[in-house]
Amino acid sequence: MALNIGFLGLIFLNGLLLCMAQGPLIPVPAGAPTSAIAGAPTSAIAPAVPVFPLEYDFVVNNDTSFTRLCSTKKMLTVNGGFPGPEIRVRKGDTVKVNVFNNANYSITLHWHGLKQPRNPWSDGPEYVTQCPIKPYGNFTQELIFSDEEGTIWWHAHSDWSRATVHGAIVVYPPEGTPYPYPIQPDGEQTLVLASWYNEDVNLVYEQAASYAEPDVSDAFTVNGLVGDLYATDSCSNESSYIHAHTVFLILGAFDHFELGYYDSILIA
Repeated sequence: MALNIGFLGLIFLNGLLLCMAQGPLIPVPAGAPTSAIAGAPTSAIAPAVPVFPLEYDFVVNNDTSFTRLCSTKKMLTVNGGFPGPEIRVRKGDTVKVNVFNNANYSITLHWHGLKQPRNPWSDGPEYVTQCPIKPYGNFTQELIFSDEEGTIWWHAHSDWSRATVHGAIVVYPPEGTPYPYPIQPDGEQTLVLASWYNEDVNLVYEQAASYAEPDVSDAFTVNGLVGDLYATDSCSNESSYIHAHTVFLILGAFDHFELGYYDSILIA
């Protein structure tokens, strides 16, 4: 049995997030003529068009406990999640994010890959385009998606806090845009790959600031969970990313790919 999947990929390694996008993923509404796509089968038209919110509340706090590799620590997060909330919008949307800083030190949020034309005061770089949000303060940031499409991301822009305060932004084409490929994906999955440190990530930053060699991460995570190769005991098993499908990527198939077997996941 074949399964078609459109992938949105995010990679976050040692403070650097690289992103890639499969391309426009939202097809035209149900009932639209298939002639909009040359040679496309009827299945290339989506049955429904999702509606995305244009306002989000981001609550920053540093009292959320996480256990990975049998080690528990409190981390700085947004809305208690690692990674943080995913934002889904359409090209041309303007979104407001109400940031409430309930942590005990100042922070800013940056929208990486977003041009923000004539709107630098919502861009987020600390002491560059705006002052940081003070503890127990709040600030509403306006995000203008002018011509972006694909997968970008947001992250903290204060010291090393971006190691735990980050998330994906998926920008779809405008409503009514025909799906550009002859094969319609059966589903989507956003993957956020991050570094995990058993110690406080601020210690890593302090080591770098003192010109000492920073510690390497203890593990990598997939959507906040360590890979199953680290699952050597019961507590790691409970916080591991366990796969349920096998994904075979066809090299050179940049537009779409077809999956053959899917009893476990293999990402290469």
